[in-house]
Amino acid sequence: MQLRSIIYCIVLSAGSFLCGSPSFAETPSLSTLEELVEQWVMLRSQRTEEQQAWERQQQQWQQEIKLLQEESRQLDETILRAEQFEADKESRASDQLALMGKLETALSEVGRVVELTAAEIAQHQIPPSLCSKELSRTLDELKAPAERLEPARRLQLLVGVLAEIDDLHAHTHVVRELLDLGHGQTRREMDVVYLGLACAYAVSTDNTFAAVGRPAESGWKWTANPSIAKTVRKLVRIQKKEEPPAIVALPLQGIPPEVQP
Repeated sequence: MQLRSIIYCIVLSAGSFLCGSPSFAETPSLSTLEELVEQWVMLRSQRTEEQQAWERQQQQWQQEIKLLQEESRQLDETILRAEQFEADKESRASDQLALMGKLETALSEVGRVVELTAAEIAQHQIPPSLCSKELSRTLDELKAPAERLEPARRLQLLVGVLAEIDDLHAHTHVVRELLDLGHGQTRREMDVVYLGLACAYAVSTDNTFAAVGRPAESGWKWTANPSIAKTVRKLVRIQKKEEPPAIVALPLQGIPPEVQP
């Protein structure tokens, strides 16, 4: 409204100036001037509204540009992560292939070790009287077909058997058992002292018969040697702590001591 009053003042001043002019009679009427002023004000108002609309649109565009820039940044980060993941995936695949190669080599080595361990165990003859229940179960499990046991499981069982064998080798053992002396002789109940699994000495319960045992491919082989019966009995008593410790001389082979070289 203030702007409109100012415009009226400008128009009236211009009218006063034109009154002295010869062409004043041709000057537009006041109503015409008012219409022009109204149009000018309207145009000015429209221009202002358009300017404001433009500024609002510009702000909206700027916000959209910021949102698009943020989205672009997030997409760039996503692409970078995807590329890194793909690179890591290829690296992991390469590592897994290398690991598979190592595992195959290890499995091959396990198979070789299993064969060697089984061959070593086959060289030991464990008397039934020294074979514990757990060791018997393990040996029975090892008799299963190879395809029924994983190589790792078979190796685990074989290592356990080797540990048992090492323990048997490290100690002396006194047992009473029925011995088959071969050569048509009847089986005898005898007290046996096993020196590990290397050799053994047996004496009858009446101390009239003795034998020396050594492991062989088909089992333990016993060689009769009645002349060492009393000495073997003394060894049995010492092992049972029925006599104090003492040095006992016994032959390593089954022949009588007097004919040994």
